[in-house]
Amino acid sequence: MTVEAIIERIRTNAGQRAAEIEQETEDEAEAIRRRSEEEGRVAHARTCEDARREGAVLADRILSVARMDARGAVNEARSALIRECIERAEEQFGTLAASPEYPGILGRLIEEGRRDLGEESVVIEGREEDLPLIRSVAEGIPGGRLSAVSAPDGTVPTGGVVLRSEQGDRFVNQTFEARMQRIQRPLVMEIGTRLFREENRP
Repeated sequence: MTVEAIIERIRTNAGQRAAEIEQETEDEAEAIRRRSEEEGRVAHARTCEDARREGAVLADRILSVARMDARGAVNEARSALIRECIERAEEQFGTLAASPEYPGILGRLIEEGRRDLGEESVVIEGREEDLPLIRSVAEGIPGGRLSAVSAPDGTVPTGGVVLRSEQGDRFVNQTFEARMQRIQRPLVMEIGTRLFREENRP
């Protein structure tokens, strides 16, 4: 084979190899492009899913806070209404001493107080203006000795009595204020039940 023939074969082979390399390069580039597109789609889908989850979590948090705020507002409104009812009840207590029912109320308070004190003879402390009525009521209660005295200033603000043992070591507070404090918790529950009965039904 002549030198010219050898050179021609080399040129031919080089051209073919160059074409093959160019094709391989194009194929590899296409494969890389496709992988990049696929990875981009996967990354985009993952980003969208992450964003959706984060958005759902954020929405749940916002909704939870809104529900708590709403419950707080409802509870505050209920509490305000119950407080208003309690205040009105306290105002009613303040007018009892001027009502026709007051003698009967005093009689029950004295009898209950003496029973709770566990003694037959007791000292009854009351407002100065109530002493004649207290003595009159006490005369109608059988058993033991009941004596009425003026209560220290401020201890019987609106009505009722304080009963003490003759020795003064024990007492039962039957003033309107003390009675109100004792019944306030069950009264609040009762008011709440009556006011919000319809809302609490399933």
